[in-house]
Amino acid sequence: MGLCLKQTFRAMLLQLCHETSACSFEVSTLMRGFLPRPWGEGGRRSGEGQPTSIKTYKNRFAFNLTRGSLTSVSIQKPKSPFRQWIIGLALLLIIALPLVYSAIVVPLSPAEQAQVSLAMIGLAMLASLARVMRPLIIFLSCFASMRYFYWRISSTINFDSELDAVISLLLLAAEIYGLLILFLGYFQTIEVLKRTPAPLRSQPSVDVFIPTYNEPVDIVRRTVIGALALDYPSKKILVLDDGRRPEIESMSGNLGVSYATRPNNSHAKAGNLNHALAQTDGELIAIFDADHVPVRGFLQKTVGFFEDPKVALVQAAQHFFNPDPYERNLNLTERIAPEQTFFYHVIQPGNDFWNSAFFCGSCAVLRRSALQAIGGFKTRTVTEDAHTALELHSRGYLSVYLPLPLAAGLATETFAAHVKQRTRWARGMAQILRIDCPLFKKGLSFPQRLNYFNAMAHFFFGVPRLIMILAPLTYLLLGAHPIKADALAVIAYILPHIGLSTIANSIISKNFRHSFWAGVYEVSIAPFTAAVTFLALLNPRLGKFNVTDKGTHLDQAHFDFHTSWVTLLLLSLSILGLMVAFPLRLIIFRYRATDPSELDSILINSLWALGNLTTLIAAACVAFEQPQQRKFPRVKRNFPCELRYDNNQFRCQTLELSENGIKVLLDGPRAIPRECHVSISSDFGVQLQARALKVHCDWNASGQVEAALALVDLDVVTHQKLVQLMFSGDQSWMGESYPKDRVLRSFWHLVTTFWRVTRPRVPLSRQTPRLHGAWRAWYQGWECQCLSANGSGALIQLPVDTSRLGTQGSFCLEIEPEHFIYSNSCHFSPADRSLGQLVLQFQWTDFSTLHAFCEKLYRGGGLLRPKLQRRFFWKWISELRP
Repeated sequence: MGLCLKQTFRAMLLQLCHETSACSFEVSTLMRGFLPRPWGEGGRRSGEGQPTSIKTYKNRFAFNLTRGSLTSVSIQKPKSPFRQWIIGLALLLIIALPLVYSAIVVPLSPAEQAQVSLAMIGLAMLASLARVMRPLIIFLSCFASMRYFYWRISSTINFDSELDAVISLLLLAAEIYGLLILFLGYFQTIEVLKRTPAPLRSQPSVDVFIPTYNEPVDIVRRTVIGALALDYPSKKILVLDDGRRPEIESMSGNLGVSYATRPNNSHAKAGNLNHALAQTDGELIAIFDADHVPVRGFLQKTVGFFEDPKVALVQAAQHFFNPDPYERNLNLTERIAPEQTFFYHVIQPGNDFWNSAFFCGSCAVLRRSALQAIGGFKTRTVTEDAHTALELHSRGYLSVYLPLPLAAGLATETFAAHVKQRTRWARGMAQILRIDCPLFKKGLSFPQRLNYFNAMAHFFFGVPRLIMILAPLTYLLLGAHPIKADALAVIAYILPHIGLSTIANSIISKNFRHSFWAGVYEVSIAPFTAAVTFLALLNPRLGKFNVTDKGTHLDQAHFDFHTSWVTLLLLSLSILGLMVAFPLRLIIFRYRATDPSELDSILINSLWALGNLTTLIAAACVAFEQPQQRKFPRVKRNFPCELRYDNNQFRCQTLELSENGIKVLLDGPRAIPRECHVSISSDFGVQLQARALKVHCDWNASGQVEAALALVDLDVVTHQKLVQLMFSGDQSWMGESYPKDRVLRSFWHLVTTFWRVTRPRVPLSRQTPRLHGAWRAWYQGWECQCLSANGSGALIQLPVDTSRLGTQGSFCLEIEPEHFIYSNSCHFSPADRSLGQLVLQFQWTDFSTLHAFCEKLYRGGGLLRPKLQRRFFWKWISELRP
């Protein structure tokens, strides 16, 4: 038996040699006996003259399997804590396959299945406490899903009528698609690589390409300034303008970078890059989209990987410094992770483990000789980046994914732009699947085939999502039965399938994809991706390259009916089914039903439709476009800062920077003049001085005082320094973190979407922080009570009829016993006549008087701020919510 297993495992290793390209393995000395002796000890295989790359590191063999032969490896992959688990689990599954199959098909009663389901979910929840148990949770999820689908296929298909059969089979097909994507996702992310930058031993020449078509000049200028700040001597920057715009050419000349264009726009971005490729000669090509600004050390951290001559691509993580439409329109900024973080922090590191991390079109460095070997960037599809990477991998080249945010760009700013971008991606991936399917492409390893196929098959979610939404409505509205089973059996089988996959995906995605929100992302664009993927499969040449709009500004809130009418139709049908059809079904069952199981169908389909309704409401609310009046987005930056006015100066800390303003954190409440001078310094040598105008000053949610300042009269040099402060620091995006995914809190965010969207958003305009209290005060000689005050005015309550007062007068406030402060000129407007309340607006002749008033006001002891304290209390309560 032992000899048989030994021979079997040796055959598996030899098969991996043929199926796996450039995937390194580590085998402990306990397994030396499984390897052929000439490989394990001699370093040469008998009968061959080529040496192998077996090296011993502390009783370990590290070797590289490359299509049937052992070759050296130059790129050292990070050590994996799960590799032994994966190999062990794979061997266990092979040995225990008959037993697993028997467990999948064994018949159980609904009660027994429910007990098994609860036991598996409980085991998974316990195992989730230890990260090393992730393979076990994935195995439990796969087992539960396979058992669910065996039950679905063998027991629940309804052939009672033609309508029932069609709907039942369509639903099963949609579920099988979901199961395929689930299993491929598990394989893709069973382990992720966490690379660190490779040491830079040489400095090959680098051509930096910045392709542009119709982006605003301000956006392109920002990227060029970031490229100029790259800490790398052997670089040449080229702006590739397919729009042939004089303003871009002028901007390039003013900044001292090369400008390139071409007579036509054939093959869109890929053609633009290929044209520049033929005009340059750098050893490496760095590519940044017109809105992606690199940090200073981008090339320092990526070029070192090209010491290995087989490396053709180094892709860095992309970061987006503005909220995407889901965050902004649904008011979820900093409450959930942005939509694209899951791909760049989970999927791509998983791809990297299998040497299948692909080019994302920007924030990447490619080897010129490798591009020339494959004929340049691929032009047959609208996703030239993924297609180019597929061709590079098929030629045996290696890719590297560096999961560090070394550049930042603009996320889509409107839902319409988001739909436009994702439909282009869906069309391009469908085109690749149609004309260059990775499952049959020569030169790819088996894992590469699966990962590329998963990346392309993912964009076919449109039709399955629509089927899952319409399936319960076919029963409520048409009387069809998509599933033929009683309620207890459905719950007993589907609960572990959904529950365990949710637990497994939560562990895999960490904080980069919150529970329930993947459904919202997909449902909102499902009608569009369904159409383009279907057409692309029929005719890959249909469609054209659509450039994503950037730099959009919205003056007023509006609802985008054009991109959401299908979602609204599905939402209306769901409401009709629940509000009208559901009661009618109950009435019919009460008085005319002959089959007791009909009540199970009513309850199952109604709950199903209710869950879909929650997702559809959130998906429809994404089309509520919120005003986007800010011309330049803000980024969070903490730099020491100094404000100066007259003969006063004080230190503070920057919180946010934009190209026309900053937000600073003050050391306490104080009055700031309308105009002042600001100085900012950084740890990488960039210092800025500029004139600023105060916009507002008030408390923040943490009880500290923030002031927003507009920067004015910026010259070219000062603007470049400001952009570098915003984007060029090596640690600019390293500190980004996202809230922890908690199932109940994520569900709360989902069900409260409509309330958040329709809640009015009040712009900030207060000039000095307001204090709340109950002080003695006098207005026009009448004693009153002051309820709140700041440097701009006060809220007072008088015991007399406010109509007897003049519109202007003097104000005196007893801030402390026998300690008074005055405002000699103010006028009022009624706040609440029934309560005798007035809002006073102070009028100051000069800033020194205001400064003296605020110093006394804010220095007063024992001031209560009940409204602020209430805000802190509710913020604390919200953080305690699950």
